[in-house]
Amino acid sequence: MKSGRRAGTRESRSRDCLCRLGLGRKAAGFTLVELLVVLSIIALLVSILLASLKKAREQAKNTACTANRVWTAPTHAIRS
Repeated sequence: MKSGRRAGTRESRSRDCLCRLGLGRKAAGFTLVELLVVLSIIALLVSILLASLKKAREQAKNTACTANRVWTAPTHAIRS
């Protein structure tokens, strides 16, 4: 019986240590606060991305317009 008590004692000690470390319990899932924080971070990143894409699109449009003006200017000068 002594060996049985020792094994049980060792087992309960290891369980106790694991619980203190947070490793012995099963994860119940995410809390509402954690989900809201993750969603807000994702929304913030998307808004930053959309703003930078808008700027890039405007720059590309301006570059295309400038390139068109440069190519069309000599043809107008020749025709005139």
